[in-house]
Amino acid sequence: MISYRVGLLECEHGRASASQHVRKRLFSRSRPACQEQNSDQFAAGTLHRKIPAFLVTQRQARSSEPQEVQMQRWIAAILGAHNAANGLAMLFASSIWWASVPGVPDTGHYNPHFVQDVGAAFLASGLALAARAWRPAYWPAAVAGAGFLVLHGLIHLALIASGHDHRAAADLASVVLPSALALYSAFPTRGEHYA
Repeated sequence: MISYRVGLLECEHGRASASQHVRKRLFSRSRPACQEQNSDQFAAGTLHRKIPAFLVTQRQARSSEPQEVQMQRWIAAILGAHNAANGLAMLFASSIWWASVPGVPDTGHYNPHFVQDVGAAFLASGLALAARAWRPAYWPAAVAGAGFLVLHGLIHLALIASGHDHRAAADLASVVLPSALALYSAFPTRGEHYA
């Protein structure tokens, strides 16, 4: 039994409306005129000419989206490793970290609790970005991790704009640019498959 949808291949007697989805036998004995009218629509090579253009989907040309996903994952991996290492140093070697990072001692007196708190945030951010690099479906975690970095970058941008940052070029390169890259690497692309 061959079936067809009455809305697309309606016979000439017009008893079925275009919105009906009734399945009937294609070649019935009761309607010879319908058989003749519909049989030419299924002749070899003519079926595609009878389908309206808006129902036919064209295959999209391949783009560079898979390469972009790989690039995002690499950026997330590099930033994740860097931020996790920075966070671990701030947690477990806070006095060494404080003394060795240029510009940090100029911000005030050393406060180990404060350095460790910020270190925990850097560690969480780094692990979230690393998760994105490991499994692309973990992009929501990476967005949260990048969120901390973006807020940190905005604080440095405000200091630069107000003239209170004496290391503007270094902060743009080491804080602001990585936060923008982290945000870029966190969100999935259109062609990416994720959970």
